[in-house]
Amino acid sequence: MNIAIVDLSTKPSPLLDSVPAFGVMIKRWLSQTMDADGLTVFDVADAGEPVPAATDYDGFVIGGSEKGVYDDAIWMEPVRQLLRAARALGKPVFGICFGHQIMAEVYGGKAEKVDLGDIVGPREYTINGRAQNAYAWHHDQVTILPPQSKVIGSASYCPFAVLDYEFPAMSVQFHPEYSGEFLGTILELGRGVFLDDMTTDTTLNSIRSTKVDSMVMASEAAAFFAKY
Repeated sequence: MNIAIVDLSTKPSPLLDSVPAFGVMIKRWLSQTMDADGLTVFDVADAGEPVPAATDYDGFVIGGSEKGVYDDAIWMEPVRQLLRAARALGKPVFGICFGHQIMAEVYGGKAEKVDLGDIVGPREYTINGRAQNAYAWHHDQVTILPPQSKVIGSASYCPFAVLDYEFPAMSVQFHPEYSGEFLGTILELGRGVFLDDMTTDTTLNSIRSTKVDSMVMASEAAAFFAKY
């Protein structure tokens, strides 16, 4: 099975030059339960690599971005075209954070900025009736449910946190590829830039005191791709 990981993120500051690219983190996360040789990262936003064609891979992961679906980026329409083509071909697509949001938009729903500020750090979600912790960093979320989708995961602040579609598509608002070490490093390197000192310290304490098991969602993603 050959899966294309579409990395739509750019590092917002030279402070993060030492941190792995987000597409690399997604590949590491999925490699816990899938063959790493079948995972190819396309660095679309940062390196300007083209969005892969829907016909060239068995499935796709659409990653996070500092952009919102309401922004204008040169790669955004090609990503929408990929999502439409993947649906038409029955190719499975798994979305993460921004990927979750643009999938909802393309498939008939809506995502937008909500009045909650930045949601950063571990949060508890209920997924298929089970409580599960995961790391988040976002200020946008899905606000109108797309047709042919159902909610299988939510949080107190995010009612449409995990979506499963009637066609081969699934998406999550949080970042299953994050580890506590990875997120903590970003917060420390960007102290006073990304978040103020007090919020940074509160979030770091929450990371240290909250158990997050990335294997749970990695197994879910592997089962999703295997299904199709």
